[in-house]
Order: sequence, then C-alpha cells, then structure tokens
Amino acid sequence: MSILGTSRTLIRTAALRRAADRLGVGVDDLPDEVVMAKLAPGFDATRWGLPPDAGITADRVVAPEVADAVRAAQEGRWSPAAGLVGAARGEWGRRAAVVDELARLAADDDGWLTAWREARPDDGDAAVVHAESLARLAWQIRGPARAAATTRGQFDGFHRVIALAETAAKEAARLLPADPTPWATRITAATALGYDHGRFGALWDELVARDPHHVTGHERALQYWCAKWRGSDELVLLFASAAAGSAPSLAHLPLLAALEVAHDDPAVWRSDPVRRALDRVLATGAAPGPAAVALAATGRHAEAVEQLRRLGPNVLCPPWDAHESPRLAHLRFRAEVCRKARRARGG
Repeated sequence: MSILGTSRTLIRTAALRRAADRLGVGVDDLPDEVVMAKLAPGFDATRWGLPPDAGITADRVVAPEVADAVRAAQEGRWSPAAGLVGAARGEWGRRAAVVDELARLAADDDGWLTAWREARPDDGDAAVVHAESLARLAWQIRGPARAAATTRGQFDGFHRVIALAETAAKEAARLLPADPTPWATRITAATALGYDHGRFGALWDELVARDPHHVTGHERALQYWCAKWRGSDELVLLFASAAAGSAPSLAHLPLLAALEVAHDDPAVWRSDPVRRALDRVLATGAAPGPAAVALAATGRHAEAVEQLRRLGPNVLCPPWDAHESPRLAHLRFRAEVCRKARRARGG
C-alpha cells in the first residue's frame, strides 16, 4: 500500500514528499527511518521497553543446521540437505520447516537439487523438496500484487507451474506414503487450482490422517477457506475455531483468520471465537504479532505493547510478513499503538 495513501495528515504527506525530493527518490522508496521521522516525530520506542527502530529486522531466522545445509547447497553439495531432510522424518513440524527453507533456495537455484535427484532418482526426500520448490516458484511467477495488477502472462505461468507442483507432490506422496509434507504442498496447489469443497475435503483427510495437528498444513488450509479463495468469512472462522480447539499448537489460527476477515469486517475482533482464541494465545505466549493486533483492535493498547515486547526485534511474522515492507509496516503499527496507549493512560 502506498505511504501517501495511508499518511494521517496532509502536513505529513507534504513532509514525506519534500524528503523524497531531497533524496531524489519516490515517496515509497524513502528509507524506513526517514518515513518514521515524518509520520511519528519524536517517537522513541525504547521508552516503552521496545527495540529501537534501527534494531528492528525482517530477516528470515533459521536453525543453524538448516543454515549450514543451505550454504552447502549453494556450493553445489546436496548431501547435507539430504541428510537433514531424512533425519526429520517423523518430526513433521521440523521437517516442514527444513523443506520450506530448502525449497526457497531451490525455487531460485535448483542445480544442487537436480544433482541430488539425478544421483538418487527414487529418493522421496528429494521429491518432497522438489514439489514444494515448484509451488514456491509458481507464487514467485505470479508475484505479490492483487489480481487486477497481475498480468495474463504471470497468471499463465503461475497455473502452469502450480500444476507441475501438484504432479510432483503426488509422486512424492507415492514414494513416502506416511509423510504429510507433500500433502501440505498439495493443499497449496489445490487452493491455487480452485478445488471445490468436496475435492479439497478428500485431500485434507489425507493430510490429517498422517498428522492431525500439522501446523503448516492447517495454516495453508486456512487460506483455502478464506473468502478471497474458495471459502467465506464464516467458513474460515469455523475452520480456524475447530482447529484451535483440537490442539494448543493451533490456538493461533482464529487470530490468523481474523486478520483476513478484518479487512471487510473489523468487528470480527470482538467475536466470541476470536476472543477465546486471544485468551488462549495470551496464556501461552504464542503468536505475539497477531495477539498485538487483536489487542489493539479492541482498545487494549497497553497489553498490545506488552506483546510487542514479547515479539522482540524480528518482525517477519503475521501480520507484517504479508506487507511489501514488513519492517516499515511494523514500525508504523507500534508507533500508533504506543501513541494510543499513552493517550489511554493520560500521558
């Protein structure tokens, strides 16, 4: 979203334009710190026990062993990746995280993965990474813009590659019949390909038969049930609430659903399912990003600040990871929350 379109006052908009002119860039290309100095002059996050603006990052955080495997793959050595993926069989949450990072790399450069698959043509672990990498590549081709701003060529490439991802995931599932990971990839493909509810439900049954509380799979299925794909506001909240009640690891799902619904219905934050989910999340300390948004949306700004303290300096998480500039989106959110918390306490 354009900075100009969301600035609170014409005065600050004009200040942003002047700053951009001085630097010879567009307003949306201004450094985050320059934008914040104009939008929230005098704001000092450290007074609230929060990291300074300069300390906020939106970098990917991965386990050291995964980072080592990624570096080796970048050098053309696939054996560490193969060992890491294989060692994670049965630890499905960890396996999903490992496959995710390796698939991200392969979507940009798959030479190491091609070598792995050529050396071990029937290796199910390689097939799992290959399928997920194709799904990621499809989304790269489509791009992050809304449909109206996406070209026909992007859509054509997206649908062609996501269909390849589905085929590859079917093969991975054949090679490793107990593994839920390729079924999570199929959830992504099914969403993009517009499966009807019955067909999607059959696919979903296969995933949860292998891991009833697969977090990645549930988060992807939540997207399917959103109004922007094949569901509705009511259906996504029903899905999320049912999942949240089944396992503590899924307690955050109604908050993720509310982030989707709130664009059209801000009152969702006060609905009973979302309030119950917020209570569960606050009790466990999980999902501080969505919890902060939920608290702010219901006027509990001081508590939202506490969740921001819990979050720490890395903000590549919902809801900010959905923004083109996660770091700036977070900086603006926390400045506004702190301003309202100060007003509420009469400061």
